Amino acid sequence: MDFSELTGVSLGYALLLVALFTTVIIGSLHIARDALLSDYPPAIQERYGEQSARGRRTAAAAGLPRPAALHGAARYGGHARVP
Repeated sequence: MDFSELTGVSLGYALLLVALFTTVIIGSLHIARDALLSDYPPAIQERYGEQSARGRRTAAAAGLPRPAALHGAARYGGHARVP
């Protein structure tokens, strides 16, 4: 595999992962606006109060595809077929 093919495969997987992560984050914020509240600085957390139960569930569910996608990309990404 030469450099241009390697670059193309790498960019393809990078774009796929970015699209997946963006979809998960935007989707979780559409379900519960406070899903990412625990990631904000303490001053903002104090201003908006406690994270709701729905926000905690949504944040937990949004975190599940990340390790699976990264593991899948690492596991199967190196098996690109070159004619």
